[in-house]
Amino acid sequence: MRRVRSKVCGLRGLADVQACISGGADAIGLVFHASSPRHVTIEEAVVLSHAASPFVTVVGLFVDAPLDQVRETARSCRLNVIQLHGEESPEYCSALRNDYPVLKAARLRDQDSVLALGRYHDCVDALLLDAYVAGQAGGTGHSFDWSWFNAARESVDEPLILAGGLTPDNVAAAIARTHPYAVDVSSGVESEPGIKDPSKILRFLMNLQGATR
Repeated sequence: MRRVRSKVCGLRGLADVQACISGGADAIGLVFHASSPRHVTIEEAVVLSHAASPFVTVVGLFVDAPLDQVRETARSCRLNVIQLHGEESPEYCSALRNDYPVLKAARLRDQDSVLALGRYHDCVDALLLDAYVAGQAGGTGHSFDWSWFNAARESVDEPLILAGGLTPDNVAAAIARTHPYAVDVSSGVESEPGIKDPSKILRFLMNLQGATR
C-alpha cells in the first residue's frame, strides 16, 4: 500500500507542532475562523508557522473570508497551502489558486452532496471530505458514511483527503476502507475542544504509519 499523507489541524501551541514533527506529520493546520475553538490570531500563527520543520507543510484554514484577507494572512504567516471550509464557489477557488495550492473541504450529508463535488473539478488541488453537521464548518468529531468517500472518486479526479471523526483507534480501519490520498485529524487528538493532546497526536501518527507499511 502506498504511503498515506497526514495533516493535524487546529494547532494552537508549540507542543502541538513539536508532536507533529516528532510523529512525522506531513502537514499542520492553523485555523483562521473566529468562531472556532481552534482559532489562532495572526501573531500566534506566525510563531507556530516559524516553529514548523522546513519539510512540514503549513496549511491555513478559512471559512468564507474575503480573498484579499486570505492572501494577506497567508503572506504574513508564511502559509504554504490554503484550505477552504465554507461555501466558497469554484470561481473563488480558481482565483485563489493563482497564488496558492487550494484544498476545498466538502461536508457530505447524502449522495447528492457527493455528486456536487464535480463542480470543483479543475479548480482545486485536492478535496477534503468531512461530515455534515448543521451550523458547524468542521472539527465536529463526527464521521460520515465511508462508502460515499469511495463513490466520490467517480465524480472527481482530484486527490481525496479523509476527515471527520478520525481518532488514533480508527485511523487504520479508515485507511483500509477508503484508501485516501491523505487523512486529516483535529478533534480526535484533543483532550477537550481546542486543546490538543500531544500523546494522542503521536499515537495517531504511529497507527497511521503502521497501517500503511
